[in-house]
Amino acid sequence: MSWVVRWRDQTYSSLDLTLDEVEAIEKVSDLPWSLANPLARVAAARAFLAVFLMRDGLNDDQIRDQLNTLRLRDISGAFEYVPDEPDLPAPAAETGRVDPPEVTSPPPLSAGPPNGSDGHPPSPALKPSGISTPS
Repeated sequence: MSWVVRWRDQTYSSLDLTLDEVEAIEKVSDLPWSLANPLARVAAARAFLAVFLMRDGLNDDQIRDQLNTLRLRDISGAFEYVPDEPDLPAPAAETGRVDPPEVTSPPPLSAGPPNGSDGHPPSPALKPSGISTPS
């Protein structure tokens, strides 16, 4: 998941955040990173903006002053969710790698009927004493 933030004639991407900055967003917003949605929670929006202001060199008092005077119209449209594109592996011919062979499960043991859940016979250790299983 990533966010693009366009604010104060700057464009920021959440993909460029350091782990320390992500941790700061979590602390300021009181949300885990995976739930820090600036479109859904004002606390998340404030946290993102605070980190970007800090990155631009403002101190804590300046950041607090800027965020306390913001109006919704000031940040309307500033946050955009950008779905991450999956990293597709390069074809084997380009990388020189050989794809691993298909892995298959070994055939079930022949000692008894399948247990119905995974096709393998039941373990004798799990069979209660004095109770026989149907053949």
